[in-house]
Amino acid sequence: MARTYNDISKSLDASPPVRAVFSVLVFAVLLLPLVGMAWAPTEESVENRELASWPALFDEGSGLNADMLSQMGDYFSDHFAYRVPMIDAGAHLYAGLFGVSTADTVVAGTDGWLYYAGTLNDYQNRAPLREGQLRNIAHNLRMLQDYCEEREAAFLFTVAPDKNSLYGEHMPFYYPGVASDDMDRLAAALAEAGVNYVDVCAALAASDERLYFLRDSHWTEKGALAAHDALAAAGGFATVGITEADLREVDDYTGDLAAMLYPLSPDPEPNWYAEGVNDGTGDAGTLRSGSKWRFTEGTSVEDSTVATEPAEGAFGETAAGNGGLLMFRDSFGNSLIPYLACEFSSATFSKKLPYNALLVESEQPSTVIVERAQRHVGLFAEQAPLMVCPSFDFPEDATLEEGEGTTTCETSENGPLACLQGAIDGIQLAADDEVVVRLTDEEGAALTYRAFLLSDEETGSDQGWCVYASRDLWADQAVIAEVIVQNEDHAHLLGTFDVAFEA
Repeated sequence: MARTYNDISKSLDASPPVRAVFSVLVFAVLLLPLVGMAWAPTEESVENRELASWPALFDEGSGLNADMLSQMGDYFSDHFAYRVPMIDAGAHLYAGLFGVSTADTVVAGTDGWLYYAGTLNDYQNRAPLREGQLRNIAHNLRMLQDYCEEREAAFLFTVAPDKNSLYGEHMPFYYPGVASDDMDRLAAALAEAGVNYVDVCAALAASDERLYFLRDSHWTEKGALAAHDALAAAGGFATVGITEADLREVDDYTGDLAAMLYPLSPDPEPNWYAEGVNDGTGDAGTLRSGSKWRFTEGTSVEDSTVATEPAEGAFGETAAGNGGLLMFRDSFGNSLIPYLACEFSSATFSKKLPYNALLVESEQPSTVIVERAQRHVGLFAEQAPLMVCPSFDFPEDATLEEGEGTTTCETSENGPLACLQGAIDGIQLAADDEVVVRLTDEEGAALTYRAFLLSDEETGSDQGWCVYASRDLWADQAVIAEVIVQNEDHAHLLGTFDVAFEA
């Protein structure tokens, strides 16, 4: 006969030693995270953030630290013993039993799929691109493309799609997808502006294979090869002919999402490697036996800036024919580097922001590629690349109308560049409006520059502008800056400013 609750209670009441042992065990478990800090404190973060420091008893200049107790609580929360194993065990428990993630940065999908939480805005269409953002993105990329082409460098722009844009069927039910046409609208805006846009999403979607990792936010090496082939076809540069048949499957890849969610026990998954290309033989910084390319700057594809060259005799004819490459990229570009490093006589890959387009002058590449993740395409409306803005043929005797619109104007210096930046108020920029800035020196000589158009995510305004000019040309003198809105019908003066730049 099954024992009742009262029977069990009576047994415990009748067994003081049992109760004592039970109580000791409970208190030991509760005290272990605190007491264990004496021999096993947590000293490293698995969440890509800085752990809390032990608080000071006194604040500088304000006496006793009134927040010390709460800060001690923060310190304990970050440093208690066996924190990482507990996080790992809890993550497995919640994902296995409830299908949810314990990490804010990770979404637990079905069938073992993990997604990056930073893509939810796109997936649920929470903040679709404004028309002004689309205009600014296309305008700024076209200015960058013109800058490259004027220096005899072919220009290609591509967007790496969010994982759930391609494989949303494994997203959990509590994050329902909402149809978005942002990428179609972006493609249309880029086409209208004449930007050389390569739709790698279409190439990836056309494959019958899964080309993204289950537990990583990026494409696999097969996916990278498909994206590379789409870029090569659009750019017309010769490849070394690597195909899927050259790739060898190895079950050794630990995904970034798996590492975030399961810091102690992320399961590896398959990836695919071509011998001497992306199997790590180029990662030592010096040429090793079997490597078909090497780093000439940097030691890892994770570095913010790396430079590469093919191994002597490996692909010399192909690389020489393609010339040099400059690529502005993010982490999706990591797996493109090995393929491209084999195919260009020299290549520079940069993650730094804002994009330093002045490298087009110094590196003199034959091809410039810009790659960015889908969730970050708004960047091109928020940051202008570093380059001297193109001149605008504005007649000196043109009549400037004055109206209701106004603008701010701030100045700064950035290396060899003089920067003017502001925001327009009182009028709404039309689709065909150009913002230009005419600078006049002390002797009356004037140059007019086309401005980049900027968006501000905090205010939701798409009325910003930015001009970069040569610092040497305008330094150490009084300069008059006129900010003008120009289109086929009129030239509208928004404001005149006295500015100066340091040499």
